[in-house]
Amino acid sequence: MSMSTSSQFLSVPQLSHRSSQHPRSGRGRSATQSSTSSKATQSSTSSKVKLEDSPLSPDAFSPPPAPQLQAAHTSSPPFLSSASQTLARRASPPSLPSLASNLSAPILTASQKPQLSPRSIFRVVPFLVRLRSPPSDLLSLSCSSGAPRTHAVLRRSQLQKASQTLTYGKTLVCADAVNAEVLLRLARNEILERAQQANRLVTALVDEEWQYNIRQAKSGDYNVQVSYSACPAQGEDETQTLDPRKPIALSHVTNIPGLMRIVHSK
Repeated sequence: MSMSTSSQFLSVPQLSHRSSQHPRSGRGRSATQSSTSSKATQSSTSSKVKLEDSPLSPDAFSPPPAPQLQAAHTSSPPFLSSASQTLARRASPPSLPSLASNLSAPILTASQKPQLSPRSIFRVVPFLVRLRSPPSDLLSLSCSSGAPRTHAVLRRSQLQKASQTLTYGKTLVCADAVNAEVLLRLARNEILERAQQANRLVTALVDEEWQYNIRQAKSGDYNVQVSYSACPAQGEDETQTLDPRKPIALSHVTNIPGLMRIVHSK
């Protein structure tokens, strides 16, 4: 019994000694692992801080320089501070070739004048011809009395003809129709009134001649150019030399049917 107890007492300290040394070795290993991990994290964080604190150089976004420049850059001392780099960047003037080229491009294009191609010119010519020339469907008419004439009633009587011939010329704008006989009557009456105002003894007109031209405008109105000429005359007996008060050669007149309305005269 005594031997068994002594062996038990001798074996217990060995077990307790082993158990006490085992956790110490585990703690040592964990401490070494934690120290190495902390050093790694500190180095990584320090590298991150250094990367974040260090200013970005303009060469980071520029294309790689020539090999000679790279050698010169590698030979630069490592103790160059960031402040000296920033001062060097400020001292060097910025080069903006791309911006200058972009600014000069629209100015050159704006100064250039557009050039017309031969095709565009040929397309514009028919339009200009249409503006200058009237359409073919517009009316154009001309009539005249022919050679100077005198009414048969006045030829039978003895008349003293004046040496001067009176003329009338106006352009009338008519709408809807043209009654050329009415326009010729107006022209003859005006000539007779002018002759009587100049000489009260004038009783008739001889050697009459008239002509008119009708042209239809794009608006639909008619431009009528009327010209009338006659020679005033006076007779010995006023009762025998009464003026017929109508134009000669009315058979040569051509009218445009409808109700004529005179818009204005030129």
